[in-house]
Amino acid sequence: MSASITISRDSGWADRLRAYRIELDGVKLGTIDNGESKTFFIEPGSYQLVLKIDWCGSNTVAFNLPADGKALFECGSNLRGAALLLFFFYVLFARDQYLWLRPAAE
Repeated sequence: MSASITISRDSGWADRLRAYRIELDGVKLGTIDNGESKTFFIEPGSYQLVLKIDWCGSNTVAFNLPADGKALFECGSNLRGAALLLFFFYVLFARDQYLWLRPAAE
């Protein structure tokens, strides 16, 4: 039996031409582009999901996935509007908050 995770990335100006690397338990699962949604089939179990772009990334989301279960996530960049002016702050001091990742409502 396999389970699945679906990750949807919002569309934004920051990083629009760059893909985010999807890591599941520290192993690259794939990438996701601007405005894209991807589904990955994995074995049931407990996992930690994180997104990376260069040396920056997102918060880590831990989750349990039962057999034939489905987990939905959404992600994007924290650099929106006036926050674009905080680019150097995120890159230098808040590298794990450059991107956001959260469970999505079904």
